[in-house]
Amino acid sequence: MLTYENITIGQRVDVFHHDQILYGTVLYKGPIIGHRGIWLGIDLSTPDGDNDGTLKGRVYFRAPLNYGIFTTIDNVRLPEGFKRKRRSIYRTVNKKSIVEEELFGNTGKKQ
Repeated sequence: MLTYENITIGQRVDVFHHDQILYGTVLYKGPIIGHRGIWLGIDLSTPDGDNDGTLKGRVYFRAPLNYGIFTTIDNVRLPEGFKRKRRSIYRTVNKKSIVEEELFGNTGKKQ
C-alpha cells in the first residue's frame, strides 16, 4: 500500500485526474489552507492540470500554467517497474555506534 512516507519530493508518479492517468513529479507534500489532510502538489508532464502550483493566492510549488494539480495519495501510484527499497536488517549509524541490548535484545553482533 502506498503511503505518504513512501512519497518524496522530486519523485515521478502516475496520477488519476479527470478520468485519465497523467504523469508528473511531486513538488509539494503537506497541508493546504482550507482543506483537511495531507496533499500532494504535482507538476504534470502535459498541460492537463488546474493551476500553476498556486491555490487561493498562496504558492505551494511552481509549475507552468495548467501543469499543476493538487491531489491526495488515493489518486497517486508509483510508475510500473519502480521498486521500493526495503530494509529488513538493523543497521547502526556507524561502526562506533552501540546497540542497547535492553531495548533491542541480542543482535547477534559479538563485541
